[in-house]
Amino acid sequence: MKWQSFRRLRAAGILGASLLAASAPVQADVLLRIENGLLTGAGGALVNGTLYDVSFQDGSCNSLQAGCTQFTFSTLLDAVAAGQALMDQVFVGVYDAAPELTRGCSSTRQCLITTIFGAGSTLADNAVTFNNRPADADDLTTVGLIGSAFDTTPNIDVTIAVWTAAAPGRVPEPSTLGLSIAALVALALVRRGHNRVR
Repeated sequence: MKWQSFRRLRAAGILGASLLAASAPVQADVLLRIENGLLTGAGGALVNGTLYDVSFQDGSCNSLQAGCTQFTFSTLLDAVAAGQALMDQVFVGVYDAAPELTRGCSSTRQCLITTIFGAGSTLADNAVTFNNRPADADDLTTVGLIGSAFDTTPNIDVTIAVWTAAAPGRVPEPSTLGLSIAALVALALVRRGHNRVR
């Protein structure tokens, strides 16, 4: 009898481990930062497997990015992935439908969010994420060049995304559903084994 209980417990453990391995890790929820109804940024956006915080700010590349020389992302692929993260994780719900609710943008048609990247020089690369009103066009990310004196302040539809690494301790977490299912199956198999032993 003890051997059967051990086999059931082992089977439950293997099944639980399989379910846990199969459950894809999911990112902890992105924390939208809202001030007076305006989206000012977000915490915990997942870009290429790493968590970042982002804030939307008006100003020049010189004033916001250490003289337009220090950027969180150094490659085009990373900057475009950051733009995609904005579209998928940050501009959701009302903030996708109403671009004027993003700090730095007052246009009701679109908000252009620029992620400046590269090594820094007199011209900087930027990935521009278009958060368009849904009736006008789909959201997208494109690339271009800007001068170090580029300033969003006079523009009603442009803001700069300033990215920083997320605070330590925020990590993607395993799927709660997968863990719960694994635990319930393991308990059911163990209980079934105990009922047969009696």
